[in-house]
This record gives sequence, C-alpha cells and structure tokens, in this order.
Amino acid sequence: MNARFRLLFCLSLLLASCDKRAEKRETVDLDVKSKAPPAVTKTSRDPTPGARKNVRDTLDEANRISSPDERTTAIAAIVWENLELDPKLAADAFQQLTPGDPERVRLVQHIAMRLAEEDAAAAIKWADALGNPEEISFAYGKIALVIAETDPERAAKILSESGIEGREFDVALVEVIQRWATNEPAAAAAWVVLFDPGAARTASMNATVLQWAKSDSPAAFGWISTLQNDVLREEARQAMAEAILQQPPSVQNEWIKLADPQIRSSFENLKQQADKEAAE
Repeated sequence: MNARFRLLFCLSLLLASCDKRAEKRETVDLDVKSKAPPAVTKTSRDPTPGARKNVRDTLDEANRISSPDERTTAIAAIVWENLELDPKLAADAFQQLTPGDPERVRLVQHIAMRLAEEDAAAAIKWADALGNPEEISFAYGKIALVIAETDPERAAKILSESGIEGREFDVALVEVIQRWATNEPAAAAAWVVLFDPGAARTASMNATVLQWAKSDSPAAFGWISTLQNDVLREEARQAMAEAILQQPPSVQNEWIKLADPQIRSSFENLKQQADKEAAE
C-alpha cells in the first residue's frame, strides 16, 4: 500500500469511527501515527515548515462563516485539500458537513471510490458506517463500479444484497449490469430476470439486451423466445425493439430479420413515434 493510499485508508478508519454511537467514540484507538507514512518535511505543496497556514485555524475560520452555503463550501475545500496531507484534519472537517449535503456527497463518492480501488471490503465497511441512507447509496454505487472493472458479477451481487434503494442505486446497478453484459450477457440476463418488477429491472433488461445483441444478436433474440414468464418476455421484447431503434439502418435491417412479430410491431411503433417527434 503506497503512501497515498495509506493516508486514504487511515482516513476511512477515522470517518467510520466518527459515525459510531456516542458511547463508543471515546474507546476507539485510531492509532493514526502507526498507519500513516513517514512525515514529509519538504514537498512542492509544503515547501517549508510554517509556509502553509495553520490548517486547524483555517477550519476554525471556516466554521465562523455566517453564510451556511459559503461555510459548507469552505469546509469541503479543507477536506479536499487535506485528504492526503492531513487525513485527521480532513476527517474532522468531513464530520462538520451536513449529511446529504451535495458537497459532502461528492466527497463520499470520491472517498468510496478511492477506498474501493485499494480495499473493497474496507470501502464497504466505511460506507455502512455513514449512517445516511442517501450517502450509503452513493458510496455503494461507486464501490460497485470499481469492482465491476474486474468482477462485474461480484459488484452486482454486492448491490443486490445491500438492501439499498433509490435512484442513484438504480443508476449504479444498471451501469454494473451493462459492464457484466458486455462480457457475459447470458449470465447477466439470467440474473436480471430474478429482479422484482420495477424501473431497475426494466433499465437493466434494456442494458443487457442491447449489449447482448451487439455481441451476438442471434443468441439474444433466441434467449427472448425462451422466456416462459409473459411479463418478462414482453419486457425483453420491448427492450429489443428499443435496442433496434438505436442502431444505424444497416444494423436495424439485420436485426429485424431475427425478430418475432411482436418485436417488429414494437419497433415500428417506436420508429413512428421517433419520426413524429423529429418532424415537430
């Protein structure tokens, strides 16, 4: 673990500890010094001792700003600037941001992603300790996207087992499914059909069918015909019709040849609607 990520990992422990119940806060031994890399006495960002303004004073000054928006922006800037330079200060400043505030959410996403790049299990533990459902959803989404780069199936399962709901969660889920379907469309499709009905399943179905059709259109059309559940089959047909519409005319002609009458009908309806909107 290099110095940069050691500091970030140290920060993850600090942030997680701050969200524990009050009675536990005084008993946690963070041992920051043992986890941080050797101190750097001279860098391009800190050329001489005393050259930088005392950052603790800066945080105190930020907290005295009367405008809530300006105060939040100033505190968030301190966190960003000190994630690596002073993780303890960054952790303290982070905790002074209101849960759910856009500035804090941006930091949550960044920290979650960076932690996941180094240690996915630690990232998940940190995310669970955030306490705020919206922030947890944002964090899990970024963690899953990092994991999906090498193991999309694992990323998808982490999301599904988290019990988290919400728009941001659905967006992350669809992105993970899309990456999974790029390399293993049949496996992704088999997993998507297990979803409960809803926007997440529809969007995931669309992503899976599109990716599968691009890589092996006969197999994708064949899979749709094997679906026994009427609702799922209709969703898959609609997803395929939308996928066809997104293709250039030459590809549309090839895919239409493989389509059943229901898919062709759906495609024609979508095309007529698209042409009408384009003419208006």
